[in-house]
Amino acid sequence: MWRESFLFYLTLIFIGANLASKSLLEGSGSTFTLLFCAAVLLLLSALVFIAVTSEKKPLPIFVFIFLLMGALNFGLGGVLGEYRLLEELSGSDWISELRNTFAARLEEVIPPENRGANSLLKALTMGDKGGIPRELKEAYRLSGAMHLLALSGLHVGFIYGMLNAIFSILPRTRKWPILRGSAIILLLLFYAIFSGASPSICRAVLMASVYEIGAMLGREKHGLNSLSLSALIICCINPHAPSSISFQLSYCAMLGIFLIQPKLQMVTGYITGNKMVRKVWNLTMVSISCQIFTAPLTLCYFGSFPLISLLTNIVTAPAVAAVMSIASAAIVLTDVPFLGEWSATLLSYSIQTLNLLIEILSRVI
Repeated sequence: MWRESFLFYLTLIFIGANLASKSLLEGSGSTFTLLFCAAVLLLLSALVFIAVTSEKKPLPIFVFIFLLMGALNFGLGGVLGEYRLLEELSGSDWISELRNTFAARLEEVIPPENRGANSLLKALTMGDKGGIPRELKEAYRLSGAMHLLALSGLHVGFIYGMLNAIFSILPRTRKWPILRGSAIILLLLFYAIFSGASPSICRAVLMASVYEIGAMLGREKHGLNSLSLSALIICCINPHAPSSISFQLSYCAMLGIFLIQPKLQMVTGYITGNKMVRKVWNLTMVSISCQIFTAPLTLCYFGSFPLISLLTNIVTAPAVAAVMSIASAAIVLTDVPFLGEWSATLLSYSIQTLNLLIEILSRVI
């Protein structure tokens, strides 16, 4: 267990040092920051030299290397500035044109006259919350389900699962793992740019990409290592990320999924062998696992933890999964006689059911 989680513990040390150097350097002048970076870099170079030349590779050396790297990470971030290439790409003309085309496609599935269903479909698929009626948005806020209206790791996880399902039925060649992994990474990267390249989307896409690259290299898939490596890359891209609430909540939620959800999932083996029941249970356990790990942060930052949000996530998780699945089919089948109309009607009813659940939950308060 220690060996499998080694990178995870080193990543925690890296992030801790990043946050500590933020407290030290915030508000200081550029001269002090440069002197700090020079001193840390000198110490880091000495430790790396010792690690390379030493035969035993003692553990404390790696601990101090990651400690100094975390401190240097924030210091250099203040000197070099932030990386904004993905945000610039997502705001380009061709992406805006593509988003408009996709929005028009969604209006063929559910007409704008059905404002509640159409606006929610746009929010869930492309992150456009502009058309959501005020009263509906208030219901989502009161029920603790506002996160459903913002594209996040939940949506990336669904798309990642859908891509895996599609590629699993395609014919395979000798280089199939490399072709499959490369295609999934490119499609997820495109989705990140298309959806606006929000930090939560980029984090989820990066983690899925790291996971796929490991599979392409023939490495055993290990969730904590993928999570750790993605966190390190995010910190290198944006040294200010660890201090943001969204970063902390995202990675705590993923920790809950990796550490708690498998244990909760095992319970279904003792309860029932029904596949459908187990799928619904596992989906519910994912939500509960996230809530358990994010609750301390929620209490720390906001001073309270609304229990209604836990109930909301348990109730709405299967409904959101159903809406996303039906939406994927409806978008593809729009021009197909009978099937297009049938899938659009089913999608409209499923969205209305989700909105009704949210309305009921918002009145529980």
